[in-house]
Amino acid sequence: MKNQSTNEKTVSAKDAGTLLRELAGRQVPFYGQVKGTSMLPWIKDGDTVTIIPLTAPPQTGNIIAFYDKLNSRLVTHRVIKTTPTQILTKGDNCLAPDPLMSRNDIAGRVICIKRIEHIVRFGMGTEAYLIARLSQFNVLPVATRLVKKIHRLLFNSAWLLQ
Repeated sequence: MKNQSTNEKTVSAKDAGTLLRELAGRQVPFYGQVKGTSMLPWIKDGDTVTIIPLTAPPQTGNIIAFYDKLNSRLVTHRVIKTTPTQILTKGDNCLAPDPLMSRNDIAGRVICIKRIEHIVRFGMGTEAYLIARLSQFNVLPVATRLVKKIHRLLFNSAWLLQ
């Protein structure tokens, strides 16, 4: 379906994955809206990501897009480990990694995250490697939940107002 005001076209997740693979040689960016919370706190439900086709093997810390055949959806998760032939990814807010995949399974790499009217930069730079390592050993999801609980306790409690 085409949006008349912005000249954008909505496609299914499966078609988006196919389209990204077909655009690989042209380096044409693809914009998609994220649904879900698997990449919290860096990518939130409703954020828009810019995905470009891969020109080099993905590195630990990169956020990539791939088509999940089992659930018929395009997924954006962080690379937590690579070998010469396989890639392991995981959502920053997930406890379990995704199944191993090859480079051919990857639709592209996320190069930009846009939230409302601003660009999200944290988690996309040199700190991405550290985030990937924390996520790989399940420290990141647990730490994120702990920080949220502490924040709620400190800032939403009546005892602070006394």
